[in-house]
Amino acid sequence: MKKTFALNTEPHIADIGGLELAFQAEVFGDDFLEAYQILRDVQQASGVDPDDLTQADPDELRGISRALRVFLAQLMLPESAELITRLDVVQDGSLLASSHDMEEAAACAAQAKLGSRVAGGFDDAVFHALARGESGRRTTTPRR
Repeated sequence: MKKTFALNTEPHIADIGGLELAFQAEVFGDDFLEAYQILRDVQQASGVDPDDLTQADPDELRGISRALRVFLAQLMLPESAELITRLDVVQDGSLLASSHDMEEAAACAAQAKLGSRVAGGFDDAVFHALARGESGRRTTTPRR
């Protein structure tokens, strides 16, 4: 019996509040499994019970959230991956710096004035898109 398989050649697009994220057309076995194993390792090492987040430490949840973003980024096209893993150091609504390394971003925030914090660049882009009520499509580059 002959079987026919089709491979996607066009990226998958996720539209979140008018912000488009592009995923690779196909992610093959080992690439997916390796990325997923890293995510699972972080989740298991945290000791967080996914059925009871009321007892979870916020820093542990941030670590899991970061691991999820890194997992998704490995399945995305480069521009989308860069946005979803970007960390912005902000203070009073102003962007002080951006990085893809949590330790670097945290150090920058610590050196800045009181009130600076590390925020996900993706969170900021989605928040602003939804706050503006945008219905048109955009690519992954947020407007500031």
